[in-house]
Amino acid sequence: MDSFLKNNNVVRVIALVLAVMVWLIVKGSPEDTSTGFAVTVSDTVTHDVTVLYDRNRVALVEPPPSVKLTLHGDRMSIMQAKWATSLWNVTVDARNIGPGEYFLPVTVEGLPHGVVADPVQVKVVLAPIQSRQFDVQAKTEGELEPGYTLGSITTSPSQVNITGTPDQLAHVKKVEARVRLRKGDTGTLKRKASVFALDESGQPVDVSIDPQTVDATVVITAQGNSFPLQVQLQGKPKDGYVIDAVKPSVASVSVVGSLQGQDKYTVPLDVSGLSETRTFSVKLPLLPGVTQVVPDTVDIQVVVTPPERRTFTNVPIQVTNLADDYTADLSSKTVDIVVEGEKKSIDALKPEDVQAVVDLSGQGEGTQQVSVQANIRSDAASSLRVVDVKNSSVQVTIRKKSV
Repeated sequence: MDSFLKNNNVVRVIALVLAVMVWLIVKGSPEDTSTGFAVTVSDTVTHDVTVLYDRNRVALVEPPPSVKLTLHGDRMSIMQAKWATSLWNVTVDARNIGPGEYFLPVTVEGLPHGVVADPVQVKVVLAPIQSRQFDVQAKTEGELEPGYTLGSITTSPSQVNITGTPDQLAHVKKVEARVRLRKGDTGTLKRKASVFALDESGQPVDVSIDPQTVDATVVITAQGNSFPLQVQLQGKPKDGYVIDAVKPSVASVSVVGSLQGQDKYTVPLDVSGLSETRTFSVKLPLLPGVTQVVPDTVDIQVVVTPPERRTFTNVPIQVTNLADDYTADLSSKTVDIVVEGEKKSIDALKPEDVQAVVDLSGQGEGTQQVSVQANIRSDAASSLRVVDVKNSSVQVTIRKKSV
């Protein structure tokens, strides 16, 4: 035996056999010993699916559950793929289809080179989306200060658009804007308020809301007496312009103190020279005997309309103050008169309410140019005025009557 092992060729053969055996043990089954190529193996992985769809047309009613993917490749590549599942992009493309129930193929991107996934389909259910307008109901959250009470609460806009499937919209029973009150809040508050769509039990409904926030105005009043707000206009608008309406943002105010026998809270407002509709922000004065008024500031919209014009044609010219023993011949018997004023009064004006007069007081025999005076009957409308007389003067020839 010793002589056998001393043979160098024998030792070399044994070493070669041992090396081949170790190589086969280390390499194992992943390699085909006859070809030297990697052996393809399979494995399964569960992964979430993202559905791509047109959110302006449809809603995803039933998102598909996680999909089980069967991967094929060599063992090392499969292991690399499973380590990097966060890099995969597993999607279903439903962007070009409408409402309905479909089985659609899954696309897998981001797999290592040499790894493929078996084709697989998932169920996708799409529903049509609709939009409806809902009134916003404003609500406060938080405690009021002692001695104060909640007055009016309004939102702008007062309505929002709710978008969802018909089933989702059917579950929306009210839309709330919630205003959070803070310690010390009194008077008129202006806050941003989040909007919520709620079902019958007050739970949120998963719909799209536009806008998601509204501007809320909250009036917190002291516990006093309520009085109607009266706006007292001072001055006049621009000539010919008419004030059609006066619209304060609140109809009444809460007063702490005494109005000393008055039954309205009066605020003055100067409208001198006003020629267009305008909203004034007016701080309410503390009247004698009043210690607090809530709200302390109101918005007052004054609606102004421009004057209307109407032309009265062929108005007969009347001669006045002509001596009994004289006659007068006029170069024109009629004139056109333009009247301006409030549309309502203009429309009610009759032709006989407009007069053209030539006053011949002190005029002697002969021919002269005399101005035509235009008048509106005093009982027709005091707000109307004459703005133009076409051919405002006429030639008058005065002669003595023949005996």
